[in-house]
Amino acid sequence: MTDIVATNLECNLQQKQRFVSDQLPEACVDTLAGVQVVDSGLSTDRFNTAFGGRVTDYSAQAVKHYWDAAACPMAWWLGPSSLTDQHQHVLESYGFTLDLRMTGMSYQLRDHVCQDIGLSSSFSVKRCNSVVDYHDFGAVLSSIFDPEDEAVKRFYHDVAQSSQDVCPQMVYYVGYHEGIAVSSGALFLTDVAGIYDVATCPEFRKRGFGFAISRYLVDEAQRAGYANAVLVATAEGTGIYERVGFQKQCLVERWCYIP
Repeated sequence: MTDIVATNLECNLQQKQRFVSDQLPEACVDTLAGVQVVDSGLSTDRFNTAFGGRVTDYSAQAVKHYWDAAACPMAWWLGPSSLTDQHQHVLESYGFTLDLRMTGMSYQLRDHVCQDIGLSSSFSVKRCNSVVDYHDFGAVLSSIFDPEDEAVKRFYHDVAQSSQDVCPQMVYYVGYHEGIAVSSGALFLTDVAGIYDVATCPEFRKRGFGFAISRYLVDEAQRAGYANAVLVATAEGTGIYERVGFQKQCLVERWCYIP
């Protein structure tokens, strides 16, 4: 079961990164030495990515050469199928730096029971449909960076201007407390429901908003008929997702490169 879950998680994550090219006209996707490369046209490693593939001298050199020419920061995401005894040595030799070692997690939604999340009526979750909604989503997500990532705000501003039918499998949500946007989360729906971009504004943390929107996303996935949900969690988020019902499955690494 773990191998199947890991494969589903990798496929969902790879397609989610690729969707950037559907929503930004200046973005492009290429395959270099078996590695998916997504160039968003923005100067941020949040949307400039490489994904998976076999990490070899040839692939590392190809990815490095591409981003040297683009002169933009990027992040190479590696799922369990790309992690070997040699990948760290190869990546470090080409100037890549390990940014995060994370946990791939899954939840069989047939075991999920929708229930009250325990917050007051002052908290509500809204699916993004308007320019204002997407602005709020971008504001929450950019707030978790220090300093705030203006490229993140620009991305969701551009998404708001594009047709919402361009990528219907990508669904965004914002959590509001007393009318203030305090948390964010998204679903990327393929064969499984991928959960992404769960964030809480720093000044509103430790009040249950991150847990609440995570539960809401799982509820939405189950209502949409999905049997499994997957996500990639940082060390700080793992405990929250375990409370929701997710179980640890595999390792995922994020390597950064700045030309």
